[in-house]
Amino acid sequence: MFRRPIPPKVPHRGRFARNLRAISDRRAKQAAKEAAAEEKKRRAYLLAVLRRGAVAVLLLGFLVSAFILAKDYRAGKFGSVEIKPSRMARRSGWMGKSRHNSYVVAKVSQDN
Repeated sequence: MFRRPIPPKVPHRGRFARNLRAISDRRAKQAAKEAAAEEKKRRAYLLAVLRRGAVAVLLLGFLVSAFILAKDYRAGKFGSVEIKPSRMARRSGWMGKSRHNSYVVAKVSQDN
């Protein structure tokens, strides 16, 4: 009367069970790959930040040295000028509350 239904034939029955058992292994491998990729990204970011910092320090050093060289050049250009206070300034002393500073260029010799 009532027959039991015949189960469909599934080829390779054992393969499905093996796939189910291997899911956790595949997930662990995928998580390890993602962790390695994330570590690689983090290392690349840190190296980029370090590279930018090094470039900034080098640029700052270059600008400071250029400023110092320019200042030394200007100092060398006017280094032989000797300035002495005039006689008037030595006589007058204090005028009111401020000192009267009038200076006269005594000697100018330019080698450049």
